[in-house]
Order: sequence, then structure tokens, then C-alpha cells
Amino acid sequence: MWRWRYPTLGSAHPGCFPGTQQHTAEESGTVSVQCHYKIADYASATKAWCRKEGEMCHVLATSSSEPPAGNGTARAGVRIQDDSQQGIVTVTMAQLRPQDSGVYWCALQERAALSRMEEVTLGVSRGGALHTGINRPINSLKL
Repeated sequence: MWRWRYPTLGSAHPGCFPGTQQHTAEESGTVSVQCHYKIADYASATKAWCRKEGEMCHVLATSSSEPPAGNGTARAGVRIQDDSQQGIVTVTMAQLRPQDSGVYWCALQERAALSRMEEVTLGVSRGGALHTGINRPINSLKL
């Protein structure tokens, strides 16, 4: 299990396609997220998937085979795949639980900080009730 916490840089990284995605899934289900980046600038950069909490982002997976220094907890069932030919990072989260609801980032990992590529809000439902992890119903989120 890995756990890394990094401070975040507030704005989207140049050369990425900043945006916010909304995804919903059912408990025990799977969700896949695709994030795009400029191949010429970031094909060889390490990509990360992290859960945003305040000013920190807890890294759950990276495209690097070497875990970076730091502390944190990985979540089983999270997979990240970087297609550097197409400039697309695909993140898959399996065996979702309502507590997985929240805000995530596709990010570039640079030294001791993360730069947002795209922000993703995930809501996981249990028995018809949708949880967003941000203390308000998913249908009230501003797009």
C-alpha cells in the first residue's frame, strides 16, 4: 500500500486540457476516466490519480513504476494507464464504495507537487441514494 500526500498547485498545468468531469457509478461497480494532455510536452511526465482533500491531494496511483517518497494510502482496485501516443491517461476504479465519492484529479507529478490536468467529481450510489462526498446532492453541483 502506498500513500503519498502532495501540496497542489491551484491552476491547471499549461499544455493540458483543463476541465471538470462528472461521473456517477453504483456501489461495487467500476468507473473509467480519461484525461487528455499535450503529447509534445508531457508524454514522458509521470501522471497521477489523486483524491483532493483541502489543499492536499492523496495519490492513489501513478504511471511511474517507482513510488515517490511521501506518505499515504493506496486504494485497491485503482489502475492508471498512460497512452503517450494518444496523449490520454485512463484511470479505472473498481469495486466502488459510497465513501469513494468525492473530488479527484488527473495530475502531473513534478518533484514535490502535483499540477492538475483535469478535475473529476465522482458520486457513488448505494440503493438509489447518490453520494458525492462533498456534502450536497449531485444534482446541485454547478457545471
